[in-house]
Amino acid sequence: MMAQGSILAHLIDILDSIEADLMLPLRAHERENRGGFFSISRQVFSYIDYLGALATDGANSTNNAVAYMEKYFSPANSAYAGRCNLLYSMWRHGTVHEYDPKVFVSQAHAFRLRWGANNTSIALNRKWHLKCLCRASQLGSYNWFINLFELVEDLRKSVMYFIADLEVDQAYLQRAKENLVKLSTQVDLDNKPKAALLGEAIAVVSDAAGVIDDQGNVIREFKVANEFEAFKKDAWGNQPLT
Repeated sequence: MMAQGSILAHLIDILDSIEADLMLPLRAHERENRGGFFSISRQVFSYIDYLGALATDGANSTNNAVAYMEKYFSPANSAYAGRCNLLYSMWRHGTVHEYDPKVFVSQAHAFRLRWGANNTSIALNRKWHLKCLCRASQLGSYNWFINLFELVEDLRKSVMYFIADLEVDQAYLQRAKENLVKLSTQVDLDNKPKAALLGEAIAVVSDAAGVIDDQGNVIREFKVANEFEAFKKDAWGNQPLT
């Protein structure tokens, strides 16, 4: 299982995932000159949630995610420092729990802070990452911008900084290993609080449609229900769950 492997190898896998699951789609969005503003940022902050848990106590929380950003995003760009809670609240809570990033307003201080984003890799646009711009036509109106390429690149850099710290701090490395075990723990559906999930899971596994090999290739399709029952008897027999 993943939890038994090297935490450093796991983080290298995360770097590969950032390239495949974030940067490649982002380049496609740039070529098409459309979209990606919410989907890419939403994924970035999902990675941050996970990395924050991995770096602290194995629990997903706003505090852990923000602490991770302050520690590992700020070295990539000092503009993050002291503003990660605001950025996380705007982009993570907005896009994950609702649809778009949060807008903040303070009547007492006479401002409304909106979000802004661009999805191009050219230097002219990348330089506005984490810059706040005021709107000429609206009193007290501001937009705080992110550049998606900068954001994804800073995520990648943060993992590299995290790896560097783990390589020189054995206690930190051990704690991260323990957190990986926590985060990789399977969900025990036999506990009573999970009864609703258990019922649905039973319905899924009772309706198996075929067989795959260890590479995930479909090697047999069940045409009728009793084929599945025969497979279980012939192939699995009374083997224990592994």
